[in-house]
Amino acid sequence: MMSVAEEATTEQLEMAALGLPRRSLTTWLVLALTAVLIAVAIAGVLLRRENNADADVDAARAQASLAATESVAELFSYDYRTIAQDLPERAALLTGDFADAYDELVTTQVIPAASKQKLVTRTDVAVAAVISAQEDEVRLLLFLNQTSGKAGSDLPVLAGSRVEVEMKRVDGSWRVAAVKPV
Repeated sequence: MMSVAEEATTEQLEMAALGLPRRSLTTWLVLALTAVLIAVAIAGVLLRRENNADADVDAARAQASLAATESVAELFSYDYRTIAQDLPERAALLTGDFADAYDELVTTQVIPAASKQKLVTRTDVAVAAVISAQEDEVRLLLFLNQTSGKAGSDLPVLAGSRVEVEMKRVDGSWRVAAVKPV
């Protein structure tokens, strides 16, 4: 039977043969605990970053949904008496190529037809649902209800439609970048 001193010496010889430095059990425990704490700290930082990104996307969803609801209702509502004067104000709701396309459509088709028939159309967004969202771009599906009246008719015309709307954040505000019927 080996004595405690002989066992310690044997253990030291084995560690030296393996090329391991001689450390006490306490040193190894401190190193292991330090490694675990570093890993936990890194995981915490990564989770916090992910949570902040999720919060930013959630905020984008909410802000873009509100802006889309208000903007689309205004863009698709018109009064034949004021639609031409409303165009500059509506341009502030738009961005990109869609701004030009909207202006051309309203100028060449909507204004002449609305003026000829003396149309007044009111659009309400019944439901808005987010399709996809990033911090600066959100796509939504909007369900619209439109009520139109024209000269010579006592009964309004009711219509419903669906549109996919792309909203982009431009200089801190959400603007309509695209609208397509679904």
